[in-house]
Amino acid sequence: MMQDIRTFMSGVFGLHPIWQVWLLLMAVVNGVMPLLFLPDLAAVVTLAGVISGAILGLLLVRLQGFTKLLGLMHVPWIPMLTTQIWLYPGFDSASDYSMWLTSAIAVTAISLVIDVVDVTIFFRGRDA
Repeated sequence: MMQDIRTFMSGVFGLHPIWQVWLLLMAVVNGVMPLLFLPDLAAVVTLAGVISGAILGLLLVRLQGFTKLLGLMHVPWIPMLTTQIWLYPGFDSASDYSMWLTSAIAVTAISLVIDVVDVTIFFRGRDA
């Protein structure tokens, strides 16, 4: 497993700095910030989505290496996003919870769009 983590991190550090910043943003919004809102259901579901996605990502790295197929690691984010939207209380700039969940919904939705593009590119044979 450590080799899979090294392969993943090597791939991340080989990306353009803009993508590295995007990955850091996703990690903070969906992996760190939910810790502030535990045991709220949206926070629990978000952390579960991130953890299950990370496990899937390491499996994909083991099987295929660091490729655009890694977009599939965010398949667990589909129910995560659905739950985030379902529990969304509406935007309230005075509420830290609302600010976090608004950010999480935006980051998750954008990430899933990027993932669809990446996986499509992979299956068209443009990324081995």
